[in-house]
Amino acid sequence: MSRFLDIPADAECLRLAAAGDREAQSLLYGQVAGPVFGLIRRMVTPRAAAEDVFQDCMVSLLRSLPGYRGEAPFGAWVRQLALRQCLMHLRSPWQRARRALATVTAGSDAAAGPL
Repeated sequence: MSRFLDIPADAECLRLAAAGDREAQSLLYGQVAGPVFGLIRRMVTPRAAAEDVFQDCMVSLLRSLPGYRGEAPFGAWVRQLALRQCLMHLRSPWQRARRALATVTAGSDAAAGPL
């Protein structure tokens, strides 16, 4: 968690990134990508799904950036955004159906026994 608190929050970079400056957005991406992907990877185990959640999180970060008021540390705000994306993914009906199917499939494989 301390990696999120180590994310530098340069007010000018945040302002430019919120305004759509691609260089500032790239710099911001470089600062947050590691901690965000690490958190997502711990919560969403399949790598392909984690990469999808990461991409959604980065898009959400850039869209939500103009709403960042600076009342909390920037790293804490980013962490909350990443957690929200993970939880939305894990709670989705598609994920519930996938887990239910995996349980049913595992149960039928065990009942079939060795060939």
